[in-house]
This record gives sequence, structure tokens and C-alpha cells, in this order.
Amino acid sequence: MPLRLLTLGAGLLVLSLSAFANPVITEFMAKNESTLVDENGDYSDWIEIHNPDASAVNLEGWTLTDKADQPAQWTFPAVTLQPGEYLIVFASGKNRSAAGQELHTNFSLSTSGEYLGLFSPGGSVTTEFSPSFPAQYPDISYGTSTPRTWVKLLGLGDVTRVHVPTDDSLGTSWRSPDFDDSSWNSGTLGVGFDRSTSPVDLTPYIGTNVESQMYNLRTSVYFRSTFEITNPAQVYGLELRTRYDDGYAIFLNANSTPVDQANAPATLAWDSSATAIVFDTDGIEPRVTDISSALNLLVAGTNTLAAHGLNANAPSSDLLVSPELWAEIYDATGTSQTGYFTTPTPGTTNADRDGMLLMETVSFSQPAGTFSSAFSLTLSGNAEGQEIRYTTDGSVPTATSTLYTNPLTISSTTLLRAAIFDSSGAGSQTVTAHYLLLSSALANRKSNLPME
Repeated sequence: MPLRLLTLGAGLLVLSLSAFANPVITEFMAKNESTLVDENGDYSDWIEIHNPDASAVNLEGWTLTDKADQPAQWTFPAVTLQPGEYLIVFASGKNRSAAGQELHTNFSLSTSGEYLGLFSPGGSVTTEFSPSFPAQYPDISYGTSTPRTWVKLLGLGDVTRVHVPTDDSLGTSWRSPDFDDSSWNSGTLGVGFDRSTSPVDLTPYIGTNVESQMYNLRTSVYFRSTFEITNPAQVYGLELRTRYDDGYAIFLNANSTPVDQANAPATLAWDSSATAIVFDTDGIEPRVTDISSALNLLVAGTNTLAAHGLNANAPSSDLLVSPELWAEIYDATGTSQTGYFTTPTPGTTNADRDGMLLMETVSFSQPAGTFSSAFSLTLSGNAEGQEIRYTTDGSVPTATSTLYTNPLTISSTTLLRAAIFDSSGAGSQTVTAHYLLLSSALANRKSNLPME
């Protein structure tokens, strides 16, 4: 079977393209040593094709080439890409183009850089790296980033429905999107009460006060909120940022397992209590949880977040469950960047630019090797808006390593490692040079032995 995955990328580029968006090359790897294996167990080069359009497209007659003057070098068979779907074509030189089977071009990719293009049946180019893509590195892919941004889907002040259970008559039915909560109290997030605002006042985070129903009476409260998702395919990540005192369990679209929980018993019941006490000073600090593993639970249209709030005991003077749900989505106003990816993503959506390596490379004014007297070393290669960072302790440079501003004086044995960074924190490949100071005895030593 051809290696292709239907992922969360449907329609991502349609917003910035015309009514019909052609298939494009979004990523490739020219030196695959351990990233992706083909059906023969080989780590072949690979090319990722993406359909950004809202309609399916048949690739029959489309072509791939690594020669600008031979656009029809390798031709696709009849294979249909659904909206948002990705297809992996191995650039192995094995030349396999049977429909329904793993696809292999009749060429491989050069690690030193070469032309690469995708052409329509009519001979029009839809993606090309011209005159050539840059040099490639082991298990580092090259392609186009997907711009992203974070937006809040739910949070303080948003509408919620609240119910303090007095028995188990609801079971777990209240977590379902189809549950009728019209008889529940209408309020806003978050949910709780605070009888003593010292040492910390929780009331700024409480939209619905349940003191009369819970204080000295109950330890559990249910609440439900809804949010809209136009296209789940445009959501890359989910995050809950929850202020709480003392515990909670949060469910998404009736999933039987909480997507996030804190101090919740293993088995939840209508009268459950939190398994630990949270101090007020800790309760106002949001607990941040990545729940991107629950992306598959999202649906187009109305989604339901159902929360079970928990107090440690009924006489407790306060309770707080104030969740915020955040989503990482496609940023139609953002700018894509072409470059290296630190983490290849064959068959799925590419990372944002913060997951990329820069194309620029640091150059040293003197090559690595031995020296006998101090010299000045100039580092260069950064483009406008970029900076060079370096280390001399053997560690890999980061965006917070020492900033290069002026030529360095090399007067002792030095292991220098340098990389280029931009304002987003994206960095280049690290370049390493070892300068070894010769002792005066060795520097002045004469020998009749031949040198090679």
C-alpha cells in the first residue's frame, strides 16, 4: 500500500490560496539514515506531497523530477489525495509506480543539493526548489513551515451550566454532549466559593458561587461548557490551564477517560472528594497540561467540556475549579518559512518556524587546526536580523549562549562551537572547530621527515 496518512492538516493552506489549491511538496529528506523505512527495509530518501485543497485530487499524470529540463522524469499513477491528505513518495531510484502500492521515483536526492520539482499533467510547476535546494544533513528534513498561533476557546467568564449532585441518578450521562442540562443553574466560569479571602482571595476566579449548595454539605460539583470548532483539521494542539482548590477531572466530548485531572480518585462518584488539599496560594497558579493527545476527540461544530470539581471535605472554607482551554491553530496571517526541520514529520503537518533550523551556516576566518601564536578569529554567515552564538566548553550553542559581537582572540587551545539564531529562537546547524596550541618546543622543532 502507498504510505499516506490523513492527518489534521485538511484545508490549512486554502485560506491563503485560490479557490483551487494544487498539490505541493511540503517536506523531503535527502539523507534518511533512521527516520523512515520503506517496504524493503531500506532508509530511502523521501518526498512528502500534500493536498491543501478542500476537494480530493487525482495525481494521475502528475510528475516529480530532480532535473529542471526533464519535468516528466517520474509520473504518478492513479492515486487520489483526499482534502488535507499527505502522501509519501520514496526517492529511492527503484522506480515503482503501481497504483495502490508504495511509490518510488526513478531518482534519488542529492545531499549536496539539486533541483526538485512537482509538475501538473499540463506541465505547470506547482512546487520547485530552484536552482537547487541547499546541502542536506542526516535525518533532518527540509520543507515549508506551517504558521500557528494560540487562541483561548474557553475561560473565565464564559457561560457554563452547574449542578451539585445529591445522588447517583445521573451516573456519567451528564458528560455527554447530548445530555440536556437546561434544568441546571446557568452561570459563568470558574466555579467555587471562598468564605475566607485570606491569605489569598479566590473570588476573582469564580464566576458561579456554589457555597449555599456545597459548604458543609457536598464535596462534588458538575459543570458543562461548550465551544465551537469550525474545522478540527486546523487545530494542532490543545492545552488546559486550570486554577483549582482542591481537585478536578475534566472530560471532552464524553470520553470515558479524563483528558486532565488533579487530586481525583481513581473511580469518580457523585460524592467523591479530592484526594489532597491544595493551599490557596497554590490554587491561583494555573496547572498547565498538554492535552493534544485528545485532538481526535474534537468535532466540527459544538464541543462539550464537562468538569467534575472536587473539594477535600465538606467543611472546607473554599473551592475553586477555573479551567481555560487553549488551542493551537493555523495562523492565516502568519508567514511560512522554508528551511530545515529539527523533527521530521513525514505524512503529517509540519512544525511552525520555531521547529526549524536556519539555512545559514557559521563560517570561521581560519580553519580548525594547530597554531603557535595568538590570532584573531572572525565568525560570519548570519543574515540581517540574525545573530551568532557560541560556546567554548563543548556544549551545543543555544539562543542564550554567548553572543558574538567582535572577533575572538584565540591564544590557547580552544574548542569553539557556533550557530546562528533568529529572533524566534530558530537556529542553524552547529559548526565546530578545534584550535590546538602547539608548545614552543613543537612549534620550533625541525624535522627531515616528509610531510603529507
